[in-house]
Amino acid sequence: MKLKDLIEMYEDKRRQHGDKAYLYISEIFEEAREEYKEEYLASPRAQRLRAEGKVPDAEQSWKPFKGANFEKLILYIIRQEIESLNLKCVPGNLLGRKNLPIELSRVYYNLVIKYGRFSVLPDADLVIYNPETCDVVVDPMAGSGTTVDVCKEEGREVIGYDLTPKHPEIIQNNARNIPLPDKSADLVFIDSPYGDNVKYSENPEDIGRISCEDERFYHELEKVAIEIHRILKPGKVMAWLIGDQWVKKNFTPVGFKLYERLTKYFETVDLICVVRRGQSSHTGLWHYRAKKNNFYLRGFKYLFIMRKPAPSAGKIKWAKYK
Repeated sequence: MKLKDLIEMYEDKRRQHGDKAYLYISEIFEEAREEYKEEYLASPRAQRLRAEGKVPDAEQSWKPFKGANFEKLILYIIRQEIESLNLKCVPGNLLGRKNLPIELSRVYYNLVIKYGRFSVLPDADLVIYNPETCDVVVDPMAGSGTTVDVCKEEGREVIGYDLTPKHPEIIQNNARNIPLPDKSADLVFIDSPYGDNVKYSENPEDIGRISCEDERFYHELEKVAIEIHRILKPGKVMAWLIGDQWVKKNFTPVGFKLYERLTKYFETVDLICVVRRGQSSHTGLWHYRAKKNNFYLRGFKYLFIMRKPAPSAGKIKWAKYK
């Protein structure tokens, strides 16, 4: 007796009773129980037990078989109906495994309950989910976790990474090598270092330890851009926040230099200037210094919104006017 035998018995009931076949589950298992016992008592294992002077216990052997296959039979029965509604169903214990596919990772992150450093999954035999609502946002440099918090508030699935995590739900990882499959992310947001003006960590791999006046800075950011391009689905969007630098009368157009590299991999959707409000440069002291020393206050950052080209995307046909 195997799972396929239970399925054949169910299909036989369905031929007899149609959509009401599920009402005969108990009857199916009673019939299966008798067949299982007959097979077990005739098995080499039972014969070996008799030769040892022991009595084969068919009932004790039946219980684990029933426990292992009852859930699988139920999943087989309901799967067709679930899929007709464009939903999916998986065994609950499957979500506790490592290296889940990206779709199941999204389901996991939606269900998991966090207690500080510990994570607990609800005890569920079967999990039914809608794959269409599993769009995932990825932040490869999540920092203090603003992207994670906002996505949680908005009910969006999110995966945040950082070289030095400062948030319990951020996974430690180098943005130059994002541990996600190709074409798996629906949106990527990144607020990368603008140079070495802020001390993020002592980690030698930290891009924020390289000056934006050094071409190596842009070379390393391009490695991150290549990874974002790899994990992003065709036609989906990436948003990159970056600012320029003005140090000791030296201006470095960080935004333009990065944008030039991003255009190798992405199509431009929009360029947005994000106004800095409430930051240290937006004070009377800095206004006074700017007037006295004749320099501009950089009152904005760039937000580059760019799309990974889709294979079918053609060139825009412009209307010509006389």
